[in-house]
This record gives sequence, structure tokens and C-alpha cells, in this order.
Amino acid sequence: MLRSGRCDDAGADLPPALQGARDRVFALGIEIGLSIPAIRGRIGARYLRDIDVCSRPEGQTLVFQLALLAWQPAAPAPPAAERR
Repeated sequence: MLRSGRCDDAGADLPPALQGARDRVFALGIEIGLSIPAIRGRIGARYLRDIDVCSRPEGQTLVFQLALLAWQPAAPAPPAAERR
């Protein structure tokens, strides 16, 4: 996985000398996911390491995900002709 981003620095605590400064980051990492039918869900993990950073601290990102199916609509009943 390759992620890149660029944005303007802003905020009330930013010194006037840095107003309008832009930061840039490129990150490289891996993402894995696993579906688990027994719990009707999915778990996943993502790791990113910043490899090229400009105007901000270099760092790493680790994210864990858990998604569960809370509700699923009932299947529609077959038409009357098919019930025989």
C-alpha cells in the first residue's frame, strides 16, 4: 500500500511564520484482512511507515479494524408458482 498526502498547515496555535506552509508525506505499508463467517464479521490490520516527509515529523501508523454484521434483511419469499 502506498499513501501520499499534502495539505496546508492551519490552526490558532500555528506561529505566523508557518501560516500557509505545506507539508508532504509518502508512506509505504501493508494491509491484511480476514473474514470470519462464524461471527459474521471481518478483522483487519494496516501498518504504514512514512518514507518521505517534508515539514512534519516522520512516523508510523498502525490501525486495527473489526467489522460485524449487526442486521441482515430476510430473504424474500419465493413466488406462489414456485412453492408447489
